[in-house]
Amino acid sequence: MKEFERLHAMPESDFYRYEGMGDTIPLTLADTDFETAEEVAKAIRERAAFPLFGYVKEDKGWAEAIVSFYKRRHGLSLFSSCLRFSTGVIASLTASIRAFTAPGDKVAVCLPAYNGFLSTIPHNGREVLGIPMKRGNGSYSYDFEAMEEAFTSCRLFVYCHPYNPLGKENTFEETERILFLAKKHGVIVFSDEIHGEILRPGLTHDPIFAHELAKEVAIMASSPAKAFNLAGIQTSFAYAENPSLLEALGDALYADDCGEASSFAYVAAKACYESGDRYLDALNERIAKNEALFRDALSLFPFLHLVSGPATYLLYVEATEIEDVEDYLDYLKNVGGVAFSSGTLYGDKNHFRVNIAVPEATLQEAIRRFVTATKQYCSKR
Repeated sequence: MKEFERLHAMPESDFYRYEGMGDTIPLTLADTDFETAEEVAKAIRERAAFPLFGYVKEDKGWAEAIVSFYKRRHGLSLFSSCLRFSTGVIASLTASIRAFTAPGDKVAVCLPAYNGFLSTIPHNGREVLGIPMKRGNGSYSYDFEAMEEAFTSCRLFVYCHPYNPLGKENTFEETERILFLAKKHGVIVFSDEIHGEILRPGLTHDPIFAHELAKEVAIMASSPAKAFNLAGIQTSFAYAENPSLLEALGDALYADDCGEASSFAYVAAKACYESGDRYLDALNERIAKNEALFRDALSLFPFLHLVSGPATYLLYVEATEIEDVEDYLDYLKNVGGVAFSSGTLYGDKNHFRVNIAVPEATLQEAIRRFVTATKQYCSKR
């Protein structure tokens, strides 16, 4: 598909990831260099042609489109009455923090963690309760003993599913055990599933509401923003089947003015959920090919280890054998002309994250720069 072959986000555009980058290729912030689906762009153009952009009423078709999508794509039956509009997943998290915890409370999250979690929790006057992941055999796993201990002193757990920055699609058994512990200790699970549509071909995502216990203790939040490159549209949803959770969440979203849609938010999301399957399949094929290219490049350097799983378009690389990873990343950016995200953003200083959601030609050039600069860096040390 043409959307995945050309670089459209040039440094002179308003694309945030390229700000101040000059000729450097930034494989950093988690959005893509791909045009959104043509069906989505067409829906936005058609809405823009009607030049009234006042307050927007609720669109019932939006909820129906999400329900249909989850049934079609994930085999999961949702209830349209349990959906609430939100301007973003982090907005839904903020609403959940304020609705279900008090200032000074602890909010649990596994480490390494998406940096948005690590900033949002303290910004709302709560304390991050970190639960380190176990590392072994080239992958990460949950420390359920540490998790249960944490659940005895918190009310809310933020679950990244799939897991950013690890690129991990959590297993059915892992999610089931987390929900069991949450139910046991009276903890609410906020499940961020914004990367849920980005999986290697042949794999499937396991939404948290595929589990019976989720109906009691969980909130699911997602958005087409990551998969369809729509972060600037600010369209998202939150879902809960427990009536008390849903009511409190909805009230908190509206109290923070995050529960009202823009003129384009419903329109764009409906187009994604109604007509985006072909685009998603092509996106996942492109990401799989890009991952293979980057894996081949990493294999040239035995001191760099890919530890991410088969989800998201984010690769997580372990660089524990490099004495100063920050210095190495600065060298790649300032001398090599390619930028990655430091693991320090996620509470993990010996790693870095790579966004491979770019056209093949862009990635090939980024890889060339990465390989050349890494060899130069090693020769100087």
